[in-house]
Amino acid sequence: MDTRIQVTLDGIYYDNHIPQFSIEFDGTLLCTGYLTESITYNIHQHLQPGDYKLQIKLLNKTDDDTKYIDNNFYDKALKVSKLVLNDINCDECLLHSTYITDDNRKFTGENYISWNGVWTLDISIPVFTYAHQKKNLGWIYNLK
Repeated sequence: MDTRIQVTLDGIYYDNHIPQFSIEFDGTLLCTGYLTESITYNIHQHLQPGDYKLQIKLLNKTDDDTKYIDNNFYDKALKVSKLVLNDINCDECLLHSTYITDDNRKFTGENYISWNGVWTLDISIPVFTYAHQKKNLGWIYNLK
């Protein structure tokens, strides 16, 4: 099935504390770098019906990257701010994510990645059925 996935990431940083990230889809590294502005990464693939994983990693956070100075909070982090599946806005689907830090703390439904770790969204194909179910739009025939 022709599948288009767009994920938007925002970099949260101050001074030279710039977050390093990677994006993987179904175990394949798609993109890595330093995030100094918002990016939208596009995945366009022909996929068979089934389950896939979209993973985003924060790679270079240290304890020194979070500061509270003069009532101001400074941080190095990533924010998953938008998800579009086959031209359907699916921001609600971000609530079904899991985020496991490198020290094994687990969070669900978080889109703010503030410790080194892996943010994962399980996506099933066809994405129309997946989006319909995650958005609670009612009954739909499942092709699986």
